[in-house]
Amino acid sequence: MLGDTREEVPLGGRDPIVKSCRAWKAAGREASRRGLARVARACSRRTRDRRAVPGRSRGGDRPLTVRHALAWLVVPAFLLAGCGTDVGEPKQALAAGNQARRQGSLREALEQFRRAVEQAPASREAQTQRGELAEILGEFDEAMEAYDAAARIAPSAARIHRVGALAERMGDTDTALEWYRASLASLLVPRSDPRIEWIASFFLRPDVPRQRVAEDLFRALVVSGDRDGATNLARSEGWLRAGTDFCRDQHAGISGETRALLAMLIHPDTADCLLPLGRVLAESGRVRLARLVLQDRLKNSHEQDVREEAEALLQRRLPVQDVAMLAESLAIAGDTLQSQFQKPLEAIEVYQKAIAADPGFSWPYGDIGNVLVKLGEDGKAIEWFRKAVAIDPNQWMAQFNLGWAAFRLTRYDEARVALGKAVALAPGDANAHFGLGLALLNLGLEADGTRELQAAVRLDPTLMDGRTALGRGAEKKPSRDSKPSGAR
Repeated sequence: MLGDTREEVPLGGRDPIVKSCRAWKAAGREASRRGLARVARACSRRTRDRRAVPGRSRGGDRPLTVRHALAWLVVPAFLLAGCGTDVGEPKQALAAGNQARRQGSLREALEQFRRAVEQAPASREAQTQRGELAEILGEFDEAMEAYDAAARIAPSAARIHRVGALAERMGDTDTALEWYRASLASLLVPRSDPRIEWIASFFLRPDVPRQRVAEDLFRALVVSGDRDGATNLARSEGWLRAGTDFCRDQHAGISGETRALLAMLIHPDTADCLLPLGRVLAESGRVRLARLVLQDRLKNSHEQDVREEAEALLQRRLPVQDVAMLAESLAIAGDTLQSQFQKPLEAIEVYQKAIAADPGFSWPYGDIGNVLVKLGEDGKAIEWFRKAVAIDPNQWMAQFNLGWAAFRLTRYDEARVALGKAVALAPGDANAHFGLGLALLNLGLEADGTRELQAAVRLDPTLMDGRTALGRGAEKKPSRDSKPSGAR
């Protein structure tokens, strides 16, 4: 929070005292700006007191000892801990909120945490819990307000990082970068004396891994287009080593995603590990980063098959246009509510917020359709699938789900058209061939239907519905669970 003053604050010897005074004076100003009154007063006292220079003992200019290092590390730790103490915790409301959360009553939990904040606005715990529930439910503005309050009540690397992460999800890149950098700076410890570094690691354990903060900042810089900044960060973190192939060589502590992005920056001609990353990103709904890495492979890969697959993914598995980051994040929040928390109605509300954030983003329309399918509302679901394909006719999953919804409603002509497009968009998908085959059989087109069923079984020999249909000659009614639903 107070910036990195390692170069300004001497650790021992006869360094000019003015350097130390300037550093602590600057730190005090920064603390005042961020509302950390106790830290500001402590910095002010250090500025006035000559004996406060680290490395200078009462006996004169003796070097800093382990005993002195302990004093300078532990005392500020208690000082900062005191700044973050929650006063007057609203215990009853917090307990009720936690109980509702454990029972899966997310809305009730959020209401209880709101009540807790009303009772004690300066409660770090109440603000944090309120922010977490609001973020889960897609109430991003409220979550940001709560996280920001918690970070100012009790500053810590984790709480500062959380503000940055939500700002990134909301598409506010500048704010995200500012908070990520502040979180990373708060994790810095003096490295000039190995004894101090060891003591700091022992007594001042961070509440968020430094590596996580650095990787999130690195990704945000890459997405924002600041490749020089990302490269400089990687160098300062010690990730760059001569001759490293980031697609092949393991790097301790760095995630596969970060290694692939480093490959894109450092050796783009041999960075085809970006292709599987792009596929995974697309499947998880992170469409903006997926588009970035797939476009890189389309441009820079020397392998024809890699370029062709990247192009196919860009055309058939990603939205037809760039989408707003807020809409992307809301769609992911809706997915989490549906898949992890089994809250279909809440998921639909969040998907509708995603549509409001970017009406040209076709995925949330299809997502609402998927939820309605699982609720047994095929008649309503088909309308949402139609909206999705109207926005983006090349959205494979929307065509696929539209075809199956039409089939279950016995609208076989519409099913044949939609599933025919799904097969054209993804010729290797066995379930699309299977659905098309059943639609053709129900339209009396036995030869064409049998051919599609054979293609389905050839692509996936474990497809038992396809084998059953072929064995009986015309099995025309699959079970509701005979194909995947809900994926993009």
